[in-house]
Amino acid sequence: MFNYCQYDPETQTICLISDQKENRISANSMEEWLNDLCLYAGSSLKGRRESFISLVNRKKYIPVLISLDPLFVLLPIDAKKDRQAIYLNYSSIANVRIKTILEYGIPVKVSEIHFHDGQQLDIYPSSRAESLLDETALYLRLLKNNLFDLSETL
Repeated sequence: MFNYCQYDPETQTICLISDQKENRISANSMEEWLNDLCLYAGSSLKGRRESFISLVNRKKYIPVLISLDPLFVLLPIDAKKDRQAIYLNYSSIANVRIKTILEYGIPVKVSEIHFHDGQQLDIYPSSRAESLLDETALYLRLLKNNLFDLSETL
């Protein structure tokens, strides 16, 4: 399992990065690869994003739910327009710590993402990572509750 992924426009590959290795997959863009994953799991990337927006009311940095079982959610840390945007693998995150660093003499909060394999990644601004993780957890709870309610009516 990879910790995060990033598109490399020079080689036209998706880099799947973990502590021990880096795998590469050919792709024309991150969006195309994400859409292919979503379609393989049953619906389009656009549909997955619309679902999140309707339930959580977030318009930017929308997580991509690929699968509930096994859980596979990718969290965008950068704007989707950024060709080299990083996407975190939600299932690989062990914990998150907020730390303060000095940047040009000014204290700045950074989210220190710790993965299950020991790798870590610093995300700035920390508020984006925090809200994204909280809203993803909320979305997953809402989906599971709605699926449970639906199964009771069938």
